[in-house]
Amino acid sequence: MITPEIKKGKYVYYSCSNYHKIHKKRIYVREEELLKPIYKVLKSIQIPNNVLEWLTKELKRIHENKSLFHQENLKKLQKDYDILEDRISKMYDDKLDGFISEELYQKKLKEYKEKQRDILIQIEDHTKADENFYLTAPKILNLANRALEIFESSEVKEKRALLNLLLQNPSLSGRKLLFSLRSPFYMIAKCGQNENWLPLLETFRTFKEDIAIENIKLNQFVFQ
Repeated sequence: MITPEIKKGKYVYYSCSNYHKIHKKRIYVREEELLKPIYKVLKSIQIPNNVLEWLTKELKRIHENKSLFHQENLKKLQKDYDILEDRISKMYDDKLDGFISEELYQKKLKEYKEKQRDILIQIEDHTKADENFYLTAPKILNLANRALEIFESSEVKEKRALLNLLLQNPSLSGRKLLFSLRSPFYMIAKCGQNENWLPLLETFRTFKEDIAIENIKLNQFVFQ
């Protein structure tokens, strides 16, 4: 992890916070020198306006399809839950009327309740997945497009937060910055380099959970 510090009240230097594991002493590098590759990367994830407009439309279409899929699954899950609830109610009446024993009632009650808990978990997963996609995908595109602008206008603390969001395991090797882009920003840069944006749509279509985890962090940059 690299961290920025202000020296002499105005100069920003970066250093590796885990320097004791890599170097004999802490090495400080001026911001201008260290961040040259960062500016290059931030430019690489900027999306042309026409492509951004197309991606936004496609993501809306994908979201609508996902929503339909989730709604159908939620209906089925709710129906399965209600069937189990009806069985529990009827089984309770059978116990009161002496048609089944207390032992059998408790055994089946436990079985049905466990199935209901599983269904509730599935319902929650479907709801979260739908919400995460709708809320996060546009923010990722917005952040990628504005990352350079945000970085240039931010204070040291905000720059550090932005780098932590975009970069995977940044570290210093001597005075050289080593890093890789996090997903899906890596895919954005790759698609921009190849001028083929279909793989990015596939990334959003499959929508990994690690993207959703960053949702809260994205807010401070996209809507500042």
